Formats: sequence, structure tokens, C-alpha cells
Amino acid sequence: MSWDLVKACTVAIATPEGEIRGTGFFISPQGHLLTCAHVIEDTGGWKQVRVDGQGVDLVYLGDRTCDDFAILQLSGYLPCLAVL
Repeated sequence: MSWDLVKACTVAIATPEGEIRGTGFFISPQGHLLTCAHVIEDTGGWKQVRVDGQGVDLVYLGDRTCDDFAILQLSGYLPCLAVL
């Protein structure tokens, strides 16, 4: 396993003010990003999520008490593909 690839595919989930609330990682070449639902909540909702200052689209948002994961989509930003 390439730890450089894992690192390149991992991003900070931040608020519009740049405060980091958690991390996520790319799971598809189409820009799908997996993170935790509680990270989205801690950010103030998916519309507040920023990855390197860019907004995201919501694909799925689970419940932190049951299925604590979220799938977001980020267009035009796939740093991990450059490492492949």
C-alpha cells in the first residue's frame, strides 16, 4: 500500500472560516468523498462544508447515532489521482 496515495486522497473538512472539523477521503474518480455524519453536523451542515475553500454537493448524509457516515461530491479536485 502506498501511504503517499492515502495521504494525497485525504482532505480536511472545514467551515467557511477555515476551521477544520474533521477529515474525509476520496472514494471515486468522480470526486466522491467519504466522511462522518458528525463531522458534517459539527461543520454546521453540508452547505457549510469546505475542502480547500471549495463547496461540496451532498450525496448521502447518515445519522450520527446509526450510520455515522456521509458521502459528498467535490468537482474538479482530485489530488490523489495525480499520484497514481
